[in-house]
Amino acid sequence: DNAREFASLKRAISMIIKAMDRHRGSVIVQEMACGLFTNLVVIGESQAHIIANGGLDAVSTAMRSHPREKAIQVACTSLLCYFSACKDGIGSISSSGVLNAVISAMHSNAESEEIQTDACCIFWNLLSNPRTHPAGFAGVRGVKYIVKAMQALPESIPVQTMACGALWSLVTGSLEAKDAVASVGGIDAILCAIAIHPHNIKILEVSCGVLANLSFVSEHAAAIVHGGGIFTVVESMRANTSSTL
Repeated sequence: DNAREFASLKRAISMIIKAMDRHRGSVIVQEMACGLFTNLVVIGESQAHIIANGGLDAVSTAMRSHPREKAIQVACTSLLCYFSACKDGIGSISSSGVLNAVISAMHSNAESEEIQTDACCIFWNLLSNPRTHPAGFAGVRGVKYIVKAMQALPESIPVQTMACGALWSLVTGSLEAKDAVASVGGIDAILCAIAIHPHNIKILEVSCGVLANLSFVSEHAAAIVHGGGIFTVVESMRANTSSTL
C-alpha cells in the first residue's frame, strides 16, 4: 500500500510540474500548482521528488514570468519558505537562481506582509547554515531588501522577527556583512523595531543579537550610540526584567 501511495504521489508531482511548464502563461495554473506543492511538501518523500523533477526551476520560472501577479508571488514564496526549512530543499535553493526571483518578488511587492515575511524567513534559514550561505549575499544588494522590508512594514511582528533573524545570522562572523547592514540603514531599522515592539521578546532577542554583533566594529558601535541605541536597549531591558535577554 505504501509503495502504491508513493508511486501515485510521484505521478501527481510529475503531472503538476508538466502542467506548469505547458501553461507558463496561465496565472491560475501557476498559482494552483504552487499551492498544491505547498500542501505536498509537508510529506517527506515529496520534497526530493519535486526537486529531482525540476520543481524549483518551475517555481522560479513562474515567479519571473508573472512578477506583478501577487497571488503567484505569495504562493511561490510560501512554498520556498517550506523548502528552506527542510533538508532536501535548503541546499537546492541556495545553489539555484531562485533567490534572485525571491529578491525580485520583494522589490515588486514591498507592501506585502506575506511575501516579505516568507522571503526573510527563506534568507534566515539559508544564512543560519554556513553550508547553504548564498554566495555574495553579504553584499549590499541582498542586505538592502531585508532592511527595506523592515522599513516598509515597521509594525509587522512577523516581518521584523524574520528580518532581524536573517540579519543576525548574516552579520555573525562577517565584517563585510556588518558593513553592508550599516551602509543601507540597518542600524536605524533595528533600533526602530525595538522602539515599536518593546514588549515582543522574540523581536528583542534577534534585534539585540544583530546590534551586539555590529558593536564589535567601532564605527558601527558609534552609530548605534549616535542613533540612541543605548537608551533604546536599556528601556527594553527595563520593560522585560524577567527575560534573560
